[in-house]
Amino acid sequence: MKTVLSTFAIISLMLIHDISLCQSVISIRLGPTTGQDCNVASYIPDTPLPTYPDMVAAAWTYQGEFNLWRPLFKFNLRGVPARAQFLNARLSLFGNPYPVSALHSGANKSYLRKVTSAWDHNTVTWETQPDFSTVNQVELPESTSPTQDYLDIDVSALVEDMLLDSTTNFGFVIMNRFENIYRSMNFASSDCIDSSKRPLLVISYMPNPPTGIAPLNENIPAGYDLSQNFPNPFNPVTNVDFDIPAQSFVSLKIFDQLGREVSTMVNENLSAGSYRLQWDGNNFGSGTYFIRLEAGSKMITKRMMLIK
Repeated sequence: MKTVLSTFAIISLMLIHDISLCQSVISIRLGPTTGQDCNVASYIPDTPLPTYPDMVAAAWTYQGEFNLWRPLFKFNLRGVPARAQFLNARLSLFGNPYPVSALHSGANKSYLRKVTSAWDHNTVTWETQPDFSTVNQVELPESTSPTQDYLDIDVSALVEDMLLDSTTNFGFVIMNRFENIYRSMNFASSDCIDSSKRPLLVISYMPNPPTGIAPLNENIPAGYDLSQNFPNPFNPVTNVDFDIPAQSFVSLKIFDQLGREVSTMVNENLSAGSYRLQWDGNNFGSGTYFIRLEAGSKMITKRMMLIK
């Protein structure tokens, strides 16, 4: 019996080990190349606040006048492979050690909510702030110290929605549960001088098996390139050629004329080489489509016409 149990334990450990090897984790620290953040404030309703060391959710006064603050932030999720099996997402927000605004204070229980419309940190203001949803909102409990960190917040439901459709990844907003004075939550932003305090998103997923895409030959191209598809116009299949001069993470996607993503051809690391793929438009209507290659620091787009 002991031998049977020992064998069973060993097999179980091997299975757990194999599962853990398959799981992948991506950590995204908010910064200029990994996302955006800003604040919007009611006392300056037409003024953008794109560079600020704090992300502040507050109801306070300024020169005797009542005002509200809300932070917006979003992460670039392109590093998660298309069609990967999403497991979970954890967000860590850090109390700002170098604050400009009020620290955590008051009855500051707040909510982390999904933003549902587009915004840009350079232009968004209180008057133009985006919409949000309370569906799957996450509670941030009242703070217990002025610089408290909120670590490993489970934002799985919110991030899963963002990954299902990359065109609707508009990020998060933090709002006090009651927006009346005096209460504040203050977290370090992507502009905090201590980069280790900037917001951190950790996503776990099970990657799909590699697609088996291989270069056409052993020649190494001189640069990144996306050729015009051929034939063009086409019905319903067309060829797509592209070049990768060095091992790179490659995204090759199809968009309709309204800018909506309709198909992902590649979303993975590829070795250097020249590649040819086919796109089958059998399930799509006639019209103009755009194919976009993103690799290295390059983004190249070509227009193609499907005629049925």
